[in-house]
Amino acid sequence: MIADSTIKPTLPTDFVQVGPTLVINNGQDYADNLVTLTMPLSVTDDEAVMPFYYDQAGNQLEPITMVERTSSTATLSTRHFTRDLMALPGNTPAVSALRSAMASSFGSVKVVWIKTSKRS
Repeated sequence: MIADSTIKPTLPTDFVQVGPTLVINNGQDYADNLVTLTMPLSVTDDEAVMPFYYDQAGNQLEPITMVERTSSTATLSTRHFTRDLMALPGNTPAVSALRSAMASSFGSVKVVWIKTSKRS
């Protein structure tokens, strides 16, 4: 896993990436048990935070299950770090080609943490 500060998704207004994009390489299969990844970060009680897979080619985000959050960390949980389960919207030839290329590939994925203010 490496941190790459140059990879940044385009986000809606009021949403901010927390920390660098994590690039995780996995040439293996699904884990037998849940894998957790804890990210050090600083968020206040009035901010919501969530991890996402990030498809840089299509600027698509897909949420990852978060299992714990403190004032200084957030932890995600998954059984894989692979692109083959990302839900890519659309049915254009370009999206179909991207799905086909990614369908059987464990490999490099990008994970971003995004925060926004909680609204009441």
